[in-house]
Amino acid sequence: MFSVRYKGARPTLVLTGGTVVPSVITVVDGDGNTIAEYEARPAVKRITSRLLPDDQNDLACATPDCKPISLTR
Repeated sequence: MFSVRYKGARPTLVLTGGTVVPSVITVVDGDGNTIAEYEARPAVKRITSRLLPDDQNDLACATPDCKPISLTR
């Protein structure tokens, strides 16, 4: 089942009671005419500071040559 949840002014589709998501979502008007189609793509993984280890030395290589990087500004 799909429902719409708003985060501020931005609508978000919420899927409950299933294990798959359709690859295309069709939008229709009140008369049933197709007015838009949205194609699904994988979500971008977002990294937040909550996902970082307490000791940043525990991080794996961030660059191909394993040069250290700074996670602070």
